[in-house]
Amino acid sequence: MTHSNSKNIRNFIVEDYFNSRDQAILDITDYLDTATDTDKAHILFKNHQGGHVDAAELFIDAVEQSKVGRIEITFDRFAISAAAFIYAYFVYYASSSRVVVKTDNPLCLVYHKPRMKKDGCILFDHHIIDKKTTTPQIRYLLRVSKRFDDVFQSMWTAVQKMIDIAPHMKDVYNSNGDVSIVFQKGIQSHV
Repeated sequence: MTHSNSKNIRNFIVEDYFNSRDQAILDITDYLDTATDTDKAHILFKNHQGGHVDAAELFIDAVEQSKVGRIEITFDRFAISAAAFIYAYFVYYASSSRVVVKTDNPLCLVYHKPRMKKDGCILFDHHIIDKKTTTPQIRYLLRVSKRFDDVFQSMWTAVQKMIDIAPHMKDVYNSNGDVSIVFQKGIQSHV
């Protein structure tokens, strides 16, 4: 869903879940591709369950490549899976003075490794024995898992210094579990 307040500010809402062809993500990336440094974007991820990792990567790449002067990304109530990846990416991994991440309410973040279904089973990167496989889906899972791991490590390092967190959560993540962290409302920044 898209709303405009003026010619230089563009508002977007990404609700619930996104997939590879999500219209809200495509609208955002189209805008970010053509906007200039005098433009602004406000993007709201509302009660977001995540979705397809390729859509999250498309969003991240568009934000990083954009010339928009300021991008404000707000997360409302919860961010799970690929939405949690977007949050952690811009707060802890690739922070930028052009990109401001905030929450209007306490945010429950649920972060986990990417996974795919194959032959009716859930497959994680460590299940793949032949790392030189030519299957495009497996190569993608291996590549994106490394990116998720790097972002998680950045977030984990910073969060441990900011709040009390169960020390076993890193092991939970590395064992393909869900890591849940609650962040207070306000501007989020890497400390």
